[in-house]
Amino acid sequence: MMSALQMVLVRTRRARGCTGCSLSTEIGSHVEIRYAADWENEDDLQCQIRSADFSKLAELMEHGIEPPTIEFTVPSGTRGMEYAEKIRGIRPQLHRH
Repeated sequence: MMSALQMVLVRTRRARGCTGCSLSTEIGSHVEIRYAADWENEDDLQCQIRSADFSKLAELMEHGIEPPTIEFTVPSGTRGMEYAEKIRGIRPQLHRH
């Protein structure tokens, strides 16, 4: 998982409008993986959400042991995965429990 995320991270850092991208882990009672990317503006973020790299990232998240927590902070507030689904024109899926 970390290797695949690192490959996506390297390409994301080179994307237009990306001002920073990081990957970290926290080990406690469970392992938490945090992938964060910062964007100059919402248009650049939306372009990334439509990219093949975001599709790969979304696929990795689907294969996780637990459902991920996803947040997009945009000028209008913080949104979840429904924001990406709307941008990508994807109908929301039922999430695992």
